[in-house]
Amino acid sequence: MTNIATDMEHILTDYTISISELKRNPAAIVREARGRSVAVLNHNKPAFYIVAPEVYESMIEKTCDSLVVSHIQERKAVASQAVDADINDL
Repeated sequence: MTNIATDMEHILTDYTISISELKRNPAAIVREARGRSVAVLNHNKPAFYIVAPEVYESMIEKTCDSLVVSHIQERKAVASQAVDADINDL
């Protein structure tokens, strides 16, 4: 696994590998990463990241939370247009 920084692309981890390296021995890459994120490069540009399940779950949870907050804010913005309704009338 290579530890590089590049001016060409913004890489969001200190650990990088090529797709060729990943193909040769994916289990070894995961072991060597020890739970840290790994950028997989294609022609020296990030193609995708390998992340631990806990990191992925946290990212999805935060994304969902952000979407809910955004939806609430949109609803609050049009709250003045709301109509009172009785549940029994529905």
